Amino acid sequence: MNPGDELPAPGFDYPQVPMGPVDGENFEDAWDHEIEHDASPGHLLARRLVRIDEDIDRGLSTPFSGPQTSVRCLALPSFWKQFQALNPDQRSLGERTFSDWCEDPWREDLELVELKADLWLLQLPALSSRHRALARFRHEGYHWFFLGTREDYQDFRKPGP
Repeated sequence: MNPGDELPAPGFDYPQVPMGPVDGENFEDAWDHEIEHDASPGHLLARRLVRIDEDIDRGLSTPFSGPQTSVRCLALPSFWKQFQALNPDQRSLGERTFSDWCEDPWREDLELVELKADLWLLQLPALSSRHRALARFRHEGYHWFFLGTREDYQDFRKPGP
């Protein structure tokens, strides 16, 4: 698909990217590369990012609680919904992880990676090696919009209604 192309009709069977490592990659690296690829112009995540940016511009992000000493930490409703779906132990670890991140996003134990301009991925080993969070950097802050596993991401990347 190219920018400006119409989205496929509902029920279209979206191609699935292989869920396993490719060419010696580990599972986590393969997923990170999949997300980076999906953010390329014309791909599913790139289209979703347009809507995410509109939500950010409309002021739908809310701040994380706790100290925010070095960066603005905000999250969109999609993130909070995914956060609330975590089990209580994961939510507790998630709260601590994001609190630590808001205080110092460049800590070595928090693997923050810029995938594309203004698209950031945070690996969440405290939750599990399978969890990722995605953010846009806009208006001098990180706006988190996705939190979940690779399986959650497969559902998230499909266009919504």
